[in-house]
Amino acid sequence: MLPFLAHFLGIYIILFSYFFPQNNINPNLPGILMGSIAMVAGFFVFILPETTGKPLPDTIAEVEAEAKKEKQNK
Repeated sequence: MLPFLAHFLGIYIILFSYFFPQNNINPNLPGILMGSIAMVAGFFVFILPETTGKPLPDTIAEVEAEAKKEKQNK
């Protein structure tokens, strides 16, 4: 999701600088923006839980039941 967002923000910055040229806008800004958001997305890979081989909930009721179960265990 974040690389998708970075891509479109970069496109808007490029278009903005094309239609409203200013000398004080850094031409490397789209690349810096896309690269930094992609690095944040890569960081999330390490902090989000692994779900391979685990059943995922299909309904909101299943999510709420799982949350109640986790609260009781703590």
